Amino acid sequence: MDDAGQALADYERLVETLKTSSPQGFRWHSQAFPDETHVSLPLLAQIDALRHLYSGYRFHNDLLAKGIAFAERHFQAVSKTVGWPLAVPEEVINSLAYDALFRGKTQDALALFKRNVEANPSSANAHDSLAEGYAKAGMWKEAAFASDKAAALAIEFDLPNRPYFIERARKLKEHLRQESENPK
Repeated sequence: MDDAGQALADYERLVETLKTSSPQGFRWHSQAFPDETHVSLPLLAQIDALRHLYSGYRFHNDLLAKGIAFAERHFQAVSKTVGWPLAVPEEVINSLAYDALFRGKTQDALALFKRNVEANPSSANAHDSLAEGYAKAGMWKEAAFASDKAAALAIEFDLPNRPYFIERARKLKEHLRQESENPK
């Protein structure tokens, strides 16, 4: 902290009060940033505060093999830490689904992709991932429908990667058309 004088004295009194008088279970953290300037300090302080507030939140990819039940328990524990309910995040469910898909557990992957769409109905990415799961399962009609929904959401929300979603929907519809013209 590059502040001095009264501001520093007030800060040090606050830290001392927190150390000596905080109620049981009260979570707090203090971090000095001696190499930072007054201009750079707010961003670092916010990042540090969020890291401490959401301590344990991050779900590392090496935990994916433990499955959705483990992820649910993980985020229940984090919910207790932060003091409010946190659902398993979209990106974690998506990663769990792709992990299942890559391990050849297509039906498990589809169930997770569907769960993600139900939990995040406005997510173009969730619908696109569901489309990929359906395509992997050879369910081309469902894949095309999910991909169309992803493209529509990308357009509605003006997502920067909307051309990807639009092109993917076009390709899946073309594949569906070819499948219907040339059934196996």
